[in-house]
Amino acid sequence: MFGNSLLNLVVAALAASSVVTAQPHKRRHIHKRAPAPEPAIVTVYNDVATVWVDQHGNMIDPKAPRTITVTVTGAAACAAAVTTTSKAKATTTISYTPSTTIAATSKSSSIPAPKPTYSSSSKAVAVSTTSSKAPAIPTTSQSSKAVVPSSSSKAAIVPTIASKTSAAPAATSSASLGTYVSGTYPAGGASKPGIVYSPYNADRSCKTADEVAADIEKIKDFSPIRLYGVDCNQTQNVIAAAKPYGTKVMAAIYNMDDPYSELETLIEAVNGEWDSVHTVAIGNEVVNFGKKTADQYATIINNCRKRLRSGVGYIGPVVGVDTFVAIMANPQIAEASDYVAANAHPYFDGGVLAQNSGTWLDAMKVAVQAKCGTSKEIVITETGWPTQGGTNGLGVPGVANQKVAIEGIVKTQGKNTILFTAFDDLWKTDTAATLGAEKYWGIQDLSLS
Repeated sequence: MFGNSLLNLVVAALAASSVVTAQPHKRRHIHKRAPAPEPAIVTVYNDVATVWVDQHGNMIDPKAPRTITVTVTGAAACAAAVTTTSKAKATTTISYTPSTTIAATSKSSSIPAPKPTYSSSSKAVAVSTTSSKAPAIPTTSQSSKAVVPSSSSKAAIVPTIASKTSAAPAATSSASLGTYVSGTYPAGGASKPGIVYSPYNADRSCKTADEVAADIEKIKDFSPIRLYGVDCNQTQNVIAAAKPYGTKVMAAIYNMDDPYSELETLIEAVNGEWDSVHTVAIGNEVVNFGKKTADQYATIINNCRKRLRSGVGYIGPVVGVDTFVAIMANPQIAEASDYVAANAHPYFDGGVLAQNSGTWLDAMKVAVQAKCGTSKEIVITETGWPTQGGTNGLGVPGVANQKVAIEGIVKTQGKNTILFTAFDDLWKTDTAATLGAEKYWGIQDLSLS
């Protein structure tokens, strides 16, 4: 009996100890841990599509070989301002120019995707996007291999440029521009400023010569008509359609993989009608996209000018076109150009009301002049306001806002500017990166009344 009682006591004691052992240990006790130091500098590598827009309204190109500094505030930065140094990783799309190769005029011709825009700055605003994947677009006969810019400032090796051996047509002088004075922007000779034109249908096929002629008839009072390349026979088709009205053309090459071959294509397409050519543009936002270094780009511009001055009949301006920020950071672009050709869109600034677009552009021109120290005329070669798309801060798309924006631009810039764009570009791909506005920059009231 005693033995059984003792055994029961032992079993009870063991059971009680197991219950005690199973209890949470100091459940209200906070385990001691070393506090993590608060970072002053945060490096961000963002694989989610994000668009960085600087205070000048230019989207910062993620492929450009440079580091940007931005300021992040709010909960994402632990409710405090944190200086963030980041190499942009996301992709964007905001430029409007296809790659260039002359093509037969047919409905089956295809064009490449529009290229994105932009620039670096010490101040940026993040705009989230839903996808960083670029649209799959059929390529032209030009190589689709991406250009990898060299980090070296050494000038690119330039091949000797030879003339075509076939008999060339008698070249007409660009004397209608008068005696061109380098550093100035020639008068367009029309009642309205310049305007951008793209010869593509909504299905991305090339417009026929007749379709181009019908378009040009609607914008004949704008001069020059800015082109971006030589594909779809656009150079010869637009010159032929514009010539009866006395409207000038801003001819262009786009492919910086093989600029000298493309320049020969342009010369052949002009076919001696140089009196219709206002300016020859070499590339578009080449440095901004990191396609070439500024020194390489300047070398290409200068060599193209030498070729155009070598007896083909052209005596007008030759320019490289880039964003305001790219030009301010790389004065070589301005130095190599006969006048300073810069793209700028107040809508993408996020801090500009539509009615203040013109004064904002004036401020950007003053900034370029001060930074580059140039006496050359500074011309806005691409600017406008969308009629549809997402709201970007103070930038609100709409027909009424486009009207007041264009009025302000024309009032401050006069005829020495190029409006973007003649018609809605339904062939483009809209994404969150373009705020849903990419297709809808066509000027609704071409009378500008």
